[in-house]
Amino acid sequence: MAALIALRSYPIPLAACAAGQRRKLIQNKFQCISPLVNYTRNFGTKASDEDGATRKTFKQKMNFSENKKKKKKMGPPPSTVAIDVKTLYEPNMHLPDKPDFNDPSLGYEVATPLSEELIRIIALKGPITVAEYMKQALTHPDYGYYTAPTPSGIHDDFDDMDDDAFDEPILVGSANANKENLPSDRIFGTRGDFTTAPEVSQVFGECLLIWYMTQWIAMDRPSKITLVEVGPGRGTLMADMLMAAIKTFPDFVSAVCNGGGVHLVETSYELRNSQHRTIQTAINDSPYTIDVRKKDLEFDGSDFMGSDENSTIENVRRSKDQKRNWIIPIRWHSMLAAVPNHPERGGPQFITAQEFLDALPVHSFEKTIDGVWRERMVDVATNPNTDHSLNPPQPTSSQQNNNSNKKTRLNFILAPSVTPALRSLLNTDEDGNIPPNLASQDDSLPGDVIEICPEGLAFAQDVARRIRSCDGAALIVDYGSALGAADTVRAFRKHDQVHVLTLPGEVDVTADVDFCALSNAVRQLRPDGGGKGGFAKAFGPSSQGAFLASMGAVERVNSLIEDEKTTEKEATDLYLALERLLLPDQMGERYKVLCIVKRNEGEDGNEEDIPPGF
Repeated sequence: MAALIALRSYPIPLAACAAGQRRKLIQNKFQCISPLVNYTRNFGTKASDEDGATRKTFKQKMNFSENKKKKKKMGPPPSTVAIDVKTLYEPNMHLPDKPDFNDPSLGYEVATPLSEELIRIIALKGPITVAEYMKQALTHPDYGYYTAPTPSGIHDDFDDMDDDAFDEPILVGSANANKENLPSDRIFGTRGDFTTAPEVSQVFGECLLIWYMTQWIAMDRPSKITLVEVGPGRGTLMADMLMAAIKTFPDFVSAVCNGGGVHLVETSYELRNSQHRTIQTAINDSPYTIDVRKKDLEFDGSDFMGSDENSTIENVRRSKDQKRNWIIPIRWHSMLAAVPNHPERGGPQFITAQEFLDALPVHSFEKTIDGVWRERMVDVATNPNTDHSLNPPQPTSSQQNNNSNKKTRLNFILAPSVTPALRSLLNTDEDGNIPPNLASQDDSLPGDVIEICPEGLAFAQDVARRIRSCDGAALIVDYGSALGAADTVRAFRKHDQVHVLTLPGEVDVTADVDFCALSNAVRQLRPDGGGKGGFAKAFGPSSQGAFLASMGAVERVNSLIEDEKTTEKEATDLYLALERLLLPDQMGERYKVLCIVKRNEGEDGNEEDIPPGF
């Protein structure tokens, strides 16, 4: 059994560690964590609490429907008393060591709505986990980076950015080309905080489509299929895939139309509308139209032609345009569990998660000088003379933006005792020690850090269960390691790395994906002997560069460059984009690709069992 050990990446970076030491990083952590699966399932449920209101409303609707059928009147709701505990916050009483953050001489950064909210929560309930901080920073319903209805003001300088400040090529013909500035631009692309592979080149989406085509053909071209994307960003990837399929593989598109259509898992209504516009624009000149539900986009009724609650923009357009003879249904959901999973109606599912798992909350654990494990927590900053905070190494000055010279209002500490997550995820005893049967294999040193993402593990298992039940295939594309995750939580603003705790809710917080753990999570679901109904199996990870090259990325770019319609500038952009996607010193090696496919008993272990690209 592989050692339960964390890399000494604090302060030694991951790349500097010997390959042999890295390989020891919890390669089999699932085998020694008996309660992990149940914990991750419960944790995944809790992590969806932001959707609690949606689930409650749905339940109430169901109850109302049942009572209506029985012709019974519903009584008034029971009397309840709600107390907002945050109103009980008294700074002098709850945080006596808190400095005056508004004193300019102390050098603290400006407040954000979320930082004020977190300070009140921590004051009343105590320090929060890194996972809870990530969850709040990214998906807080009012102030989250991805979910806030509008920017809170820290991004006011966004529109003043020089468009020429970034020279990242955007291919002519991609869904992202010639697009007007949208609200989502504050997050994605050259004018946002980071750029994803689909924003770089249409070839990325085309290569993913080619891989899904190989799986579709291997299934004897089923007449019904469903496309699912989790965390679609601005919708560029799905738009590029649909555009390429419409031009090259019409039978594949017909299977989408006849099957379950397209399902996008996205919590932000701002991004949902961006995705809708991107996809609609991409297929606007094709013989296809899209069908959406008004409630998915939260449009006001005045934005629609007609008053039918079930009508959509595309339905109305279709009634006036008889040339559009195929309809692609597109539905949005707040979680993967809400995506229909009916093989008879929707057929096999092809699921994509591109730069999604890196935004899921991780728990961070560190080995202390006493030889025991403790969980990293987030606390309110204190006066310098009483400061016992733990802050990981920060980016160099060349990596930080203008706000980096300010001190953050929050800081890291180590929990004084064992936390529930520590016991459940690392399976320690009540003192934070690794169990005796594994202690001899734990050769980690004080300062070593390990990160575990329960929601990511649960997500991989959810995808595997779907593929096992309805067939299909999945691709997970993200930056990370095949050897485990160490001290990787970091934050980005306008393409610069900044302090992890800076400007909560206004910067992107991310962590490397542990592809080793994902593979083990899928492997855990396989019953002894494989199972009569088949089983889901993970392959990879493969480097993004190798995967795209095997799908014909180089040949595709060459054909585009040789096209007589391609200008000199467009040819240069094509070449630069290919370099960025494939070269090891850019995105080619840092990003990994993992696939999950269905296999039947007897198909495992031979060379033909390995999917293309892996």
